[in-house]
Amino acid sequence: MKKNETETITELNRAIRILEQTRDSLLPSPAAKPKNLEGRRVAICVGHSRAGDFGATAPGGVTEYAWNKPIAHTVKANLEALGCEVLVVDEYGFTVSLTYPQAMDFVATQVKDFEAEVVVELHFNSASDRTVRGFETLITGSQRGTILGNCLQDSMAELFTGEPNRGVKVRTRNQRGSAFLFKCAPPAAILEPLFASNYAAWDTYKDRRDDIAHAYTMGLISYLEQVS
Repeated sequence: MKKNETETITELNRAIRILEQTRDSLLPSPAAKPKNLEGRRVAICVGHSRAGDFGATAPGGVTEYAWNKPIAHTVKANLEALGCEVLVVDEYGFTVSLTYPQAMDFVATQVKDFEAEVVVELHFNSASDRTVRGFETLITGSQRGTILGNCLQDSMAELFTGEPNRGVKVRTRNQRGSAFLFKCAPPAAILEPLFASNYAAWDTYKDRRDDIAHAYTMGLISYLEQVS
């Protein structure tokens, strides 16, 4: 018996629904959408932002400061898209030449005046031994600082799969470069995503700054959600 048009359409719709259900069952579960971050305040500082201080130099002459500055502004844009208020500090002392202690006082004041609830400083590592590689996060060891460090390190681990995970490291006040962690009032972390002195690591990640910014963004989101 010949099917009428209505029966044919009904069967086609049923077949489409079955195909859609099969497709959906094969797709991975969507990642949880981050919470709205309206009202949260984050400060992102670019290491070696003093006048005349550019930090370490990677192969090809790229400075630590120049490489990290765009990452800071990408993280800012990512977080602002979720409603977060973000301060980027990429000129320590503006055009005034400062000593390192003066620069840290300047940063701490900027962060305090902004009323940031968390602050990070962006760097990359360098070593005379060019075989050294890996990523790490430096903190003071405070309760919230530890949460922050773990969130950032875990997020970096998802990106830097080919690099040694050097872990979250607690610094003491008198260790070189640690003043940032202790001068700033909110929980603070220094991010060291790679050793630019290692040619293989640098070649792998030098053009992946957007991916690194995403890793930092997700680490900060994880922290803000945990301490909300």
